[in-house]
Amino acid sequence: RRRGDYETAEEHYKRALEIYEQVVPDSLSVADTLTNLGVLARHRGDFEMAEAYHKQALEICERRVPDSLNVADTLTNLGVLAGNRGDLETAEAYYKRALVIREQLAPNSLEMVLILTNLAHLACQHKDWRTAQTYLQRAIQITETQRQTIRDPETRTLFAQRYSDPYALMTLTYLATNQPRQALETIERARARALTELIAEREWRVAPDVPPALQQRQQQLHARRTYAYRQLAKADKRTPPQEVARWQQELQEVAALQRALNADLRRASPRYAQLRFPPPLSAQTILRSLDEGTLLVSFIVDEAGVWLLTATRQQVRAHRLNISVRDLRHQVRRYCDLLARPTRTASPQLVQRGRALYRALLQPAERELRTAKRLLMVPDEALHTLPFGALVVGTSSGGRPTYLVERWAVHQVPSVGTYRQVRAVPRERRGGYALLAVGDPRYVPAGTEVAQLRSELAERGLNLEPLLATREEVRAIARLYGTNSKVLLGTQATVRAVVREAPNAQVLHLACHGVLDIKDPLSSALALTAVDGDDGLLRAYQVLGELRLQAELVVLGACETGLGEARRSEGVVGLSWAFLSAGSRSVVVSLWKVDDKATRQLLVGFHRAWRGGRSKDEALREAQLALVRSEAYSHPYYWAGFVLMGDYR
Repeated sequence: RRRGDYETAEEHYKRALEIYEQVVPDSLSVADTLTNLGVLARHRGDFEMAEAYHKQALEICERRVPDSLNVADTLTNLGVLAGNRGDLETAEAYYKRALVIREQLAPNSLEMVLILTNLAHLACQHKDWRTAQTYLQRAIQITETQRQTIRDPETRTLFAQRYSDPYALMTLTYLATNQPRQALETIERARARALTELIAEREWRVAPDVPPALQQRQQQLHARRTYAYRQLAKADKRTPPQEVARWQQELQEVAALQRALNADLRRASPRYAQLRFPPPLSAQTILRSLDEGTLLVSFIVDEAGVWLLTATRQQVRAHRLNISVRDLRHQVRRYCDLLARPTRTASPQLVQRGRALYRALLQPAERELRTAKRLLMVPDEALHTLPFGALVVGTSSGGRPTYLVERWAVHQVPSVGTYRQVRAVPRERRGGYALLAVGDPRYVPAGTEVAQLRSELAERGLNLEPLLATREEVRAIARLYGTNSKVLLGTQATVRAVVREAPNAQVLHLACHGVLDIKDPLSSALALTAVDGDDGLLRAYQVLGELRLQAELVVLGACETGLGEARRSEGVVGLSWAFLSAGSRSVVVSLWKVDDKATRQLLVGFHRAWRGGRSKDEALREAQLALVRSEAYSHPYYWAGFVLMGDYR
């Protein structure tokens, strides 16, 4: 069923049902199998058959384990079905019956989130926003508590996908009631929590400074919590009340111990605490994070619609955009396809699509844009792959496009919380290198294991071809920084060397291939020189766990280092976010592979402008405009893929 092969799954469940009905008739095994068949029937749209299966399951559960969590789960399934049919009154009745049982046995369990969120959905359909928000506040509280308890990466990912809806729905209730400040707070809260999920999946690998004793306490609390929930799952109305109370008391004690442990973790490793327990930001705090002239442009992409939130130090405005999620994905994909195929000049089709996207995404905020000096973009969903600087804001009488980068300097972040974090990195440092520049790693297999890895990468479409042109790029940049620079080329460009030297550098420039891992974003990597015992991949989780940067800037001149995985609300979660979280104020990344000569011209120009006194966003803009106005590299393919993330200063 997890693979999506519903037909085969149904066949297996029906065979299992026949066996159970012969061997253990009227048992919970029969009820569970009926439930699974009901879920499959609902997936294929056969609501009548699904209801029949779930009602049979409910009859068995009410006879065998009355008022149990089994009954509550079956009532929830029937509520979902009733909602699918449009019978909102019946759906609400089922959910409320399930809620009563859950409140008695497991008031803070994850399934409560599903019930509360579904009740909120029903309230929203009646435009009863206050009731919906009451349900959702409780759902979010449970969600944030329970996220800290899930250890298995697959379980955690499935949980995050299934239970992320309370944040989205709460945000939509605020937008529907014209409360843009509250909407901004909620979507930022969701983004911050989603980013911490990546940390939790590799919790101790990104926090090696957390003492083993604290790690052991966490594992013990998790075991106690899991066992208590399992005991409550067995309870029904025949279970002695004192036994239910005992396990509920156990969960309360575990929660208190968890709060104490979290406090100890904050004291033992402030850096880990910042990553793992980010404080929620109020709207006032978010606005104070913005400098005068900065316009925050935050997108919300939801199946219910696409919204744009803009904010300055003074106010927040909300705009509902006239584009569906489906059309947005389609238009972004088509435009990025055009950007990836360079021609001598921008084609009419490219100009037309770039103009249409600008009108759909940003023109509704034209009044706010008019007074902005720079744009701070917070993308969502498909918009993570869109280079905003390449949007077309207008055309000349001769048809020449005017790109967004010609009007505004642009920088972006995965969340405002990340923005505040990187701007707090100390700017003054003594000693060390002005620049650590790495280029032209030696991509020759070193040993059988490395050769096998490189072969696997090739099967995924990544051929680690030599990057000879990066030698001149790195040397030219090093000349800008003078003698206080360190350059690692060829066989010197190893993971060990970078990990050893990077904490001593104010600026890191890494010109190498990038390896994206869509399934596990923190395994995305920079491909450096392989040596015996080291595959040459500097992975994102190593950056988080092993690098202690105090850098003003990291430039990742690799291929596609900026993308990572753009899950909903997670933002860019690849190497760029890892370097920001490891202690860099800003990161320049590339969204796609670019011509060597154009890359060298742009990045050398960027470093020169920044060294000359420009802010980073203006330096990148100046370097991009030089290519826009050139004869050879005016097409956005050559310049638009480079994005500044983090602090613009």
